Amino acid sequence: MLRGRVGGIVAVSRALGDYAFKVNKELGVFEQQICCKPDVTVRERSMDEDEFIVIACDGIWDVIDSAGVVRYVRTRLQADPLIDLNDISKGLLDYCLGRGSKDNMTIIIVLFKNGVKLLREEGKRGGCCLG
Repeated sequence: MLRGRVGGIVAVSRALGDYAFKVNKELGVFEQQICCKPDVTVRERSMDEDEFIVIACDGIWDVIDSAGVVRYVRTRLQADPLIDLNDISKGLLDYCLGRGSKDNMTIIIVLFKNGVKLLREEGKRGGCCLG
């Protein structure tokens, strides 16, 4: 792997496409350089603490780290608890474009019910920043 990418090109496994990475006839389907078998990590959730989850593809993670994404989403929610999650997603995509992301960018933000309550209880207000 070069720069954390398969062949220096592909950052994630894909079920469809990228056939040039799936041509070794001596290997099975799941032993190819990339395959459709996902890497899955299971984590316990804290119903008392979890606020939201962000699912995004590599075009996001190429230009901002997890802490930056959490800071962005949390700050926007604290500034306006009634803000539409679509607006937060669009703002984050615009930010990543501005940072020069040239890869696919898809983002899903799932706000947990308890997250809304925790954010409102904190009562913090402020502008949005990615610092």
